[in-house]
Amino acid sequence: EGCVGETLAAIEVASSAAAARSGAVQAALRAVAEDETQHAELAWAFVRWAVGRGGEALRARVAAAIAQAFERVLAGAAPGDEGAPEHGFLSGSEVASLHRQAIAEALRAAAAALLSQAAPRASAVLPDDRDGATGGEGALRGGPHRDV
Repeated sequence: EGCVGETLAAIEVASSAAAARSGAVQAALRAVAEDETQHAELAWAFVRWAVGRGGEALRARVAAAIAQAFERVLAGAAPGDEGAPEHGFLSGSEVASLHRQAIAEALRAAAAALLSQAAPRASAVLPDDRDGATGGEGALRGGPHRDV
């Protein structure tokens, strides 16, 4: 859910912000998109760390879970309701199209890279207790991981 769902949510909300006409709606949706992006980054970083330490059995389970998430998203395409993009509400068909495009153009490659790479150093992805980070902003040392 975190890797696929949060990434798709970030893309969807960012697209909604871009389509909205009201500056206030755009600003609110951009803030939500940033929050969803941070959730997605944390999910990918955690799964990358876990796969690097969990061995082949965990790697296979993660691969299956990601494949199932893709299948659920692609099978659950929303109906083509009207939406109101100028107010930040994309139609079901626009959302389904965004999801298909994100999976085809980014998420499949990100998942493949995650599943094929060597484990990162723990200090690169875990909170650094020395500076008091316990989660949220600053918890990922070295900045956000935007490569996936």
